[in-house]
Amino acid sequence: MYNNVLLSTVCSSVLLAAETQLIGSHQPIVALVGDDVLLPCHLEPPLDVTKLSVEWRRGPALVHVYRSRGDDPKQNPSYSLRTRLFMDELPHGSVSMQIFRVKLSDAGSYKCSLPAMKKEAEVELIVGTSKMSPKHSVSSCEWDHSTQRLVYCLGAAVAQIFLFLIIIEEQSVQ
Repeated sequence: MYNNVLLSTVCSSVLLAAETQLIGSHQPIVALVGDDVLLPCHLEPPLDVTKLSVEWRRGPALVHVYRSRGDDPKQNPSYSLRTRLFMDELPHGSVSMQIFRVKLSDAGSYKCSLPAMKKEAEVELIVGTSKMSPKHSVSSCEWDHSTQRLVYCLGAAVAQIFLFLIIIEEQSVQ
């Protein structure tokens, strides 16, 4: 009886993992130099990933590595002490990464991966500069459990960049 229950649990875990998708952002994330920015990445449907490895890469460089209940110090030195995952959100399938004090050199394509599940997602980061006041940042980040999405409020300068991009897109469509 015990073997049947164990086999059933293992089989359903494997099936659920096969049906799960790792989702990044379909739109580029825009930030200003000096901002703190959130690169979204989550499992759909959500699964607890606290016992798995999570890797964030930019090209071949390891930006942030989490291994079974803790951060691994192996990362590109230019990101040292500037990244974090939201540990309390890992049980809900969120592996989003925050980058503090964004630099122009942070711009580019990032890959979020769960190697054990063979899942990978991309997030594009666009970094700009502003002549406005020097400190505009993400004011808060929180997980909405009802929608299984990260909700965050943008600083005024980043919101202006989004508005500018929307205007440019509308003009190019016409």
